[in-house]
Amino acid sequence: MADIQQQQSHRKGRRRSHLPVRVDMTPLVDLAFLLLTFFVLTSELSKQNAITTKFPKDVQPNTLVNNGLTILLGKNPENIFWYRGEFKPSMHLNVAGKGNQELLDVLKNANESVFEQVEIVDRQHNLGLLNYANWNKKRAEYLGNRSVPFVILKWDNETDYQSVVTAIDDLNRTHINKYAIVSVSDAEKELEKNQVPVK
Repeated sequence: MADIQQQQSHRKGRRRSHLPVRVDMTPLVDLAFLLLTFFVLTSELSKQNAITTKFPKDVQPNTLVNNGLTILLGKNPENIFWYRGEFKPSMHLNVAGKGNQELLDVLKNANESVFEQVEIVDRQHNLGLLNYANWNKKRAEYLGNRSVPFVILKWDNETDYQSVVTAIDDLNRTHINKYAIVSVSDAEKELEKNQVPVK
């Protein structure tokens, strides 16, 4: 690997002299480029942190879903209010905290049967018991089930962006693919202000 050249003096009466060793660096440069190429090809680049959302046409959404679930995201991300069915000004709002995953538990309970079926199919696919085509077909069949609840995610101008992203992430984790994102009504906002958080 190294080109070492030594020259000796053949003159009489003088000791042999050794010239310094000269090392050829060309193979080391090749090795450096090979290592660089290896690490570039095997390293994982940063993943895109984005949420894919399908937005409906620009129409006034019908928020009176009798069998649906409505989540109210307000100023305080630790108190996320929710209720089932149609809104009534005299109703009592339930509260779920963001930090202790209560909202995730509420969504899991609302979509319990489909959530368990999709988790089983995903586990079978990860273990190699289902090929991609069958896994995709079964997953689409379960996610298209009519028992998947419709969730209305409501926010106001005091809601921070992270609360909306966390709620959408929880919807995706619990396999709820039917949801709408709309602004909260004045009546809901007033009820939310007067509501005492109870668990």
